[in-house]
Amino acid sequence: MAVVKEIGLATLQNQIHAEASRKGFEFNLLVVGQCGLGKSTFVNSLFASPIYQQEQAFQPARLPKTTDVQTCTLHLEENGVPLALTVIDTPGFGNAINSTDSWVPILSYIDEMFAQYERVETSVDRVGMSDSRVHCCLYFLPPCTHGVAELDIKVMQELQGKVNLIPVIAKADSLTGEECALLKQRVLQCIDEHSIATFQVPEGDEQDDDVVKAAKDVMPFAVCASQQVIVVDGKEVPARVFPWGTTLVTDPSQSDFALLRDLLIRTYMQHLIDLTNDVHYERYRLSKLEGLRPADAESESEAGAPATQDNIIARLELDLAKHTEKLRETEQNMQRVFQEKVKRREEQMDSEEAQLLEMTDRMKDEVEARHSEYQQMQADFEAAKAAYREQMDALLAKPAPSTRRKTWGKMF
Repeated sequence: MAVVKEIGLATLQNQIHAEASRKGFEFNLLVVGQCGLGKSTFVNSLFASPIYQQEQAFQPARLPKTTDVQTCTLHLEENGVPLALTVIDTPGFGNAINSTDSWVPILSYIDEMFAQYERVETSVDRVGMSDSRVHCCLYFLPPCTHGVAELDIKVMQELQGKVNLIPVIAKADSLTGEECALLKQRVLQCIDEHSIATFQVPEGDEQDDDVVKAAKDVMPFAVCASQQVIVVDGKEVPARVFPWGTTLVTDPSQSDFALLRDLLIRTYMQHLIDLTNDVHYERYRLSKLEGLRPADAESESEAGAPATQDNIIARLELDLAKHTEKLRETEQNMQRVFQEKVKRREEQMDSEEAQLLEMTDRMKDEVEARHSEYQQMQADFEAAKAAYREQMDALLAKPAPSTRRKTWGKMF
């Protein structure tokens, strides 16, 4: 390599730094875990900002039973470096008795953000394009020494190929040192058994060797968080104060909070963004392109023959012929089903017509029988009427008996 005199090449990094500081950065953080693990408090402590407002004490609230996805965007600035932070929360996750498919809304949101970014990226006007893809997922595990629940295993398996996954043990101050070490061992064993791909700390520069070594030694991170601040050695330190003692959130011997914060913000935030763009987003684009590829192209690709532009028209014509044949078969099937339905309907109508004719004949016979009975009754009545009249006429024709009057005077 030729060595040139100083012409200003060394200022390129300063120019990039100045341009990046002017444009700012975007970081999207997804937090997943059951309710009550301190996710909101952790996010507030991580960025030292009231991203989630503290709820009133003893305020009853009905927990949602279905997983929802809520976003909160906050614009932060430190030493002239702006950051648009978006926190994606999942209230309702794991609250239902049956948590089957409770992770589907989370996966749908991640895919929708990939699709949204792809639409903007392939559009004509890409000026001011924002990045809404999920750059990191903190998956909070409950501080249970029995190990990892089946639901958490399933969700992490679903998330591993779509986002940079970092498992975190919540409320580490509720465990003893031995219990925390045992739980970390069981979490690592579970991740290894189920082949869950989590975020691996890359080899850093010399100045980052201490962070890399410390992070590899303590993963998975066991953290606790607090919005309460106490003064220790003249410095304000977040802490959890109990009647029996105090837990310093930033003390490495009590919590991995400071190490996780350095990993996410100070050391590997840009690396997480690059991994999302170069690995997870490219995997999403590849899956979409494979879905658009013709079937014969897939077979040739599997056989090792790369697709060329010479036979694209032939492939499209073959694909069109296949679709036409499929359409013809579908049309024939629909016509056959329609004819069968018409035939069944005609048979049903013939049966109903026969039943109606039979019922009509039966009712007609009943009417004729009633009519004959009525005529017989009328004839009997006329005969009885005539006999009665003859009897009355005979009685009226007889002479009346004489009524002579006795005179008592002539008798004496």
